[in-house]
Amino acid sequence: MKLLFLIITLTITCLLIQESLIAQVQISRSVFGSFGGEVNNGQLYMMHNIGETFINTSEVNPNLILTQGFEQPNEGLTVSFLLRAATCNSATDGLAKVIIRGSGTYTYEFNGSVVSVSSDTLFLGNLLPGDYEVYITDQITEFQALYSFTILSASSEPCGVFAYTGISPNGDGFDDIWFIDGIENYLDNQVHIYDRWGNLIWEIKGYDNNNNVWNGKRFNQTELPTGTYFFVIEIKELKTMKGWVQITK
Repeated sequence: MKLLFLIITLTITCLLIQESLIAQVQISRSVFGSFGGEVNNGQLYMMHNIGETFINTSEVNPNLILTQGFEQPNEGLTVSFLLRAATCNSATDGLAKVIIRGSGTYTYEFNGSVVSVSSDTLFLGNLLPGDYEVYITDQITEFQALYSFTILSASSEPCGVFAYTGISPNGDGFDDIWFIDGIENYLDNQVHIYDRWGNLIWEIKGYDNNNNVWNGKRFNQTELPTGTYFFVIEIKELKTMKGWVQITK
């Protein structure tokens, strides 16, 4: 009986050991630590858990600083966008602020231009509503990626045109030309200026507030007297505008 009891006891013990071995779970090699932090030497941002934080492990690129034997930062860029919508669907006042988290030195390609910068912030301005892409390269890690963003329109209506009612062509640099707000968005335009008797004294196609402008003179560039004149602005996408403009000196 004692021998039978011993055999039964040994059998149960072996079964328990076998169950214990089966219950074990094997995990991959990992790093566990309760101490860590972040380091930014001005050229490379990294995170560490335990151990030494600054050890140069690259003889080819001495600017590449890494931690030795512990947790390494993921290679890549963190890019976010702050966007300002254009005021209307043909306005060029949209803005994209691009915020980059990487080494601190980048090359970016946008609308056919390639620019190198040492800044974590890029400003891309004068944007129409639409979809855009910017290609960014981290010059330290050589990581490259294409990022997309969309500029919206604050209004679904066409951009309006506003003609100011004053011009002072006296050469002082203030109001020397007649400014028509928003007309540069509709370069397929015609502008006509008439005197009080209905005589056409000046006209142009493609008024743009820059090169094609009215300076308060006749066709032959002779001076006009002070007084009230009348305009007609024809734009295919908008209604024809009529009004008056005052010349003062």
